[in-house]
Amino acid sequence: MKICRICRQPVKFELGRGFVHVGGGAYMMRCRACGRQFSPAKPTVNCPACNSRDVVDDHCVYVVEADDLAALESIQRVAEKLQ
Repeated sequence: MKICRICRQPVKFELGRGFVHVGGGAYMMRCRACGRQFSPAKPTVNCPACNSRDVVDDHCVYVVEADDLAALESIQRVAEKLQ
């Protein structure tokens, strides 16, 4: 299963667009007013939850296999213990 490494949400492949978050957007956006994260398929300037215009790009989809991410995190935990 493919997920986004940053938000750990599932991703999907759309023909002509590539991998996107489940909401349809390559970018996950965040509303600074209410904290909601969303990934609109089309660009937007308003938060769908509170209608605030204080929205920013949070991150772009970063596709990894869920199993690969678990292995990477395990290696990172070991490395942190060694420091």
